[in-house]
Amino acid sequence: MENISVIIPVYNCGKYIRQCIESVQRQTLKNLEIICVDDGSSDPSFRILQEMANSDKRLKVLQQKNLGAGRARNLGIEKARGRYITFLDADDYYLDGRALQRLLQCCVQSGVKACGGVMCQNIGGIEKKALNYKQLAYFSRQGRLHFLEHPLDYDFTTFIFERALILDNQIRFPDYSFYEDPPFLVKTLFYAQEYAIADVEFYCYRIRQTPKKFTAQDCQSLLCGLKENLEFAAENHVEKLFVKTLSRLEFEYGERILASLQTDRADGLQALLAVNDVVQKQPGYEGYTVRPLHMILKQMAFMQENYERKLLDGLKGKETCYIFGAGMVAQRFWGYLKKMGICEKVEGFLVTDKTGIKNRLEDVPVYEIAEFKEHLLQGHIYIAVNGLFVAEIVQALHEARIRDYEIVNTEMLNIGER
Repeated sequence: MENISVIIPVYNCGKYIRQCIESVQRQTLKNLEIICVDDGSSDPSFRILQEMANSDKRLKVLQQKNLGAGRARNLGIEKARGRYITFLDADDYYLDGRALQRLLQCCVQSGVKACGGVMCQNIGGIEKKALNYKQLAYFSRQGRLHFLEHPLDYDFTTFIFERALILDNQIRFPDYSFYEDPPFLVKTLFYAQEYAIADVEFYCYRIRQTPKKFTAQDCQSLLCGLKENLEFAAENHVEKLFVKTLSRLEFEYGERILASLQTDRADGLQALLAVNDVVQKQPGYEGYTVRPLHMILKQMAFMQENYERKLLDGLKGKETCYIFGAGMVAQRFWGYLKKMGICEKVEGFLVTDKTGIKNRLEDVPVYEIAEFKEHLLQGHIYIAVNGLFVAEIVQALHEARIRDYEIVNTEMLNIGER
């Protein structure tokens, strides 16, 4: 039996497929199986795969009509013979030749059925550490991690999984054009119960300079995938996964969903309503309206011309408030409030981690969330950060059971410069 089966779905990746497969062939692990599933490519990808298979008996080439990456991976799962399975996308590659061997050793030594590594990104030919590098490096020092406490839902390609775990629990990729991998990873790690992270920087994810267009079908698939994870989290009482998935829906993908629904509302709106129903059934979320739906129902009020007036009216009606953030956006918001003559209402700045941040900004105290709760500080919170960090902050507030907040429309900050 092979130690690890590497499953690679391939669709029109003739430009990158050699680098991808060669990075697997360089692995020091013995008894390696490489399964490439051509998903109806119209470029030279299939021919290249056949040529490479002729000189490497470890490489098996399968072919299907264009059914999507999820179905291609499912076919690979059915044909795999390795004790472990891992997935590699055809335009990505492995950096470390010992990576799979080290992940296998981590699995065996930790006594877990799934083990992950650390991802890098290739942006315009330059390799950089992924945004979650520090978190995963921290996880790598913790030994066995319980899924209920650390419910990862992204980066499934950085993991190896026991094949029996996948087969015994009948886990497969859903037939979505987008967001098909988080439901797979969530279910696999849930049934594994525990997993480990090895301090191995090995998987390089290539970010295309011309990204794939986000279609109405992709929006439908995204909402189905988010709904699937929300339902799974609710049914299995994984509260942290529920909060994380809700944050992804509202902030990571909220703008994309909204833009898609503006051009194709019928099926997309129905799917969004179905997601909202799932959220409202969760204890503590009765009557809750998810952000994209709220924005539609309120006619995107925060983007209308009266947004500034509503914001100022709300501020004037509050005794105290806090600004979440300590960077340029937060300081610009504080400067705007100063210009409006109401900065005295700001009792402090909030951050998730004060490392490297002064204790006072603009002569106003800076608190971590833990300090905020410990001192029982009260006041409305205005989140003023770069959009990339909104979801992470909202998740942290939800985990701290803090709900008295709103997100500042950063476009509004340009008003004060007119």
